Amino acid sequence: MNEWQPIETAPKDGTRVFLCEKYTDVPFVGRWMTFARMGEWLADKRHLSVARGGKIVDWFEQDGIPHWQPIMEMPEFGQL
Repeated sequence: MNEWQPIETAPKDGTRVFLCEKYTDVPFVGRWMTFARMGEWLADKRHLSVARGGKIVDWFEQDGIPHWQPIMEMPEFGQL
């Protein structure tokens, strides 16, 4: 079973992981991306930001992501 881990231990190689934002109780899929020697967490899809009045946004405060969790493997279609 996967457990939430401190964000400092998350992979920073572009691997998609579940991210936990401190302003909501709904995790989302994101990954670390590096641009011009600086990196940040990016959401793979738009998500609601409670801190921004419930608007759909593609970004969030980097210090607002305290935990991450690996994404479990999908079952093969024949096993559903």
